[in-house]
Amino acid sequence: MPPRRSSRKRFFPQLLQSTVFHSLRGAQRNVAALPARWILKACDGVGIVLYALDHRGRRVARQNIQVVFGDSITTAERKALQRRSIQGATRALGVLFHAAPLTAKRFRRWVDVAPEVEDLLREKLIEVDRAIVVSGHFGSWELLLGLASIFPDAAPLRFLAEASFSPAVDRFLAYVR
Repeated sequence: MPPRRSSRKRFFPQLLQSTVFHSLRGAQRNVAALPARWILKACDGVGIVLYALDHRGRRVARQNIQVVFGDSITTAERKALQRRSIQGATRALGVLFHAAPLTAKRFRRWVDVAPEVEDLLREKLIEVDRAIVVSGHFGSWELLLGLASIFPDAAPLRFLAEASFSPAVDRFLAYVR
């Protein structure tokens, strides 16, 4: 019989991960019930707080902006873009919380797909059993997974995403995606 200490070592981290996951699910249900404009305003506020506190996020945003714009913009414009980039990321997560589960109706509320693009996608996604779709990073790529809701006959969509700091957060994001 293994010592009790090792089972406690596994129990408390598992309890913490389970608590985080179920707390996020509860928060998602509450967020889904709120008006979208409230969610977006709250996400903008969270984005400002993250901009102030998240040194790593600012550094990543600064590096991305440097790659795209080089020295063609001022320091003030660069900082404003950094802040708006972080706010955009929080909005994307807020919309994901708000829109889940991403039904066809909810997908269409947040995503505008031109009819000719939808027809082409429908034709291509239904005629193949496997495909790799590559998209530019315009808007919330999380909502791209909602394509499955408007193409129920297509092969299942899968995604590739970097792991977060917490297995429970990863499990929750997989759940809402």
